[in-house]
Amino acid sequence: MSRTLRISLSLAAGLLVLILLVWATIARPPGLDNLLPVALFGLLIAFTTTFGVPLAGGRISLLPTTTIAAYLVLGPLWTAWAAFAGAAMHMVIRYRWAKALEEQLEPGLLPALSLVATNGSVQVASILAGSLTFHWAGSTTPLTELSGADLPALLLLSLTYLGTNLVLIASVFAARGREPLKLYLHSLPNVLIYEGLPMVFSPLLASVYTQLGLVLFAILAVGLIACLLYT
Repeated sequence: MSRTLRISLSLAAGLLVLILLVWATIARPPGLDNLLPVALFGLLIAFTTTFGVPLAGGRISLLPTTTIAAYLVLGPLWTAWAAFAGAAMHMVIRYRWAKALEEQLEPGLLPALSLVATNGSVQVASILAGSLTFHWAGSTTPLTELSGADLPALLLLSLTYLGTNLVLIASVFAARGREPLKLYLHSLPNVLIYEGLPMVFSPLLASVYTQLGLVLFAILAVGLIACLLYT
C-alpha cells in the first residue's frame, strides 16, 4: 500500500473515531468529576507508550496495563478519550524530543497526525471490544472491589483487548509491506510476554484509585512517570 493511501486511511479512521466519541459524549454526557483522573491516565498512557522497548518497527510497553486500569476506573467512554488524548501527547513527545529519544520520524504534519490517528483508533477499538466482553461476563465499572468472582470477566477483558490490539497493529504493519509484517509476527512472543503479562497488575493499579483515592493515585502516577523518564 502506498504511503499516501496509508496516511489517508489512518486519518479517516482517526476522524471517524473522534466523531463517534464526540457523538457519544453529547448523547450521554459523563460526569465532569472524572476529568482529573482522565488527564492522569492520559499522561500515563502517553508516557508508557513513548518509553517502551523498540521492537519490529514499533514499541512494546506498559500501555495495555495502564489502559486496562483506566477502563476499570473510568469506564469505556472516558477511557477512550484518555487513550486518544494519550496518543496525541505521545505524538508531541516523540516529535518534540525525537533526537533525545533517538527516534527516526517522517517530517511533516500529516505523518504526525497519522501517528495520532493510528494509535488512537487502535486503542479505542481495543478497549471498546474489551468492554463488551467485560459487561457480557457480568461485571461493571468502576471496579470498586476485587474478588474472585471478577476474575473471569477480567480475563475476558484482557484477552479481548490484547487480541484486538495485536490484530489491528498487525494490519498496520501489513499495510507497510510483507517484510514489516513478517518482523512483527516474529516479535509476537516477546510482545505477549512484555505487554501481556504485566496486565495482571491492572486491577491493582485501578484499586489504588478506587480504594485509596485520587491523591495517592496521583502520587503513584507521578512516580511511575518519573521512573519511565529515568530509565
